[in-house]
Amino acid sequence: MTVGSAPIVAVINMHIEIVDMLQMALQDEGFRSVGKTIPELERSEQSLLNFLDEHDPRVIIYDVSPPYPQNWERFQVAREVALFRGRHVVLTTTDPDALERLIGPTESYPIFSKPFELDTLIQAIRRFVEGGQQ
Repeated sequence: MTVGSAPIVAVINMHIEIVDMLQMALQDEGFRSVGKTIPELERSEQSLLNFLDEHDPRVIIYDVSPPYPQNWERFQVAREVALFRGRHVVLTTTDPDALERLIGPTESYPIFSKPFELDTLIQAIRRFVEGGQQ
């Protein structure tokens, strides 16, 4: 896969350091990546949906962080918009137990607990891209 034809992976996280780290790791693996922090998307004119429309990522790495109910609700609202459908989603979180209590067990989205194994996360993204798994 060449970089120009490589699928785009969007990294959306609370912390710029994690966005930068994941973008570099993805690019090292041959993916194109774009990233924003959740606070950037909240305080700018570029909403999450505008960001997705502009970059058209195949996979989204979305961080659900405290306050969990607020961030999960924001994700759910965005997920209902047609623009969001058809994209693979990987969730990251600092407290998978709190997230599971909030949303219940899910097989719809792989959940990676921080700190996560970067190789495992990259493998999950590669499976989505190559095999189209949801």
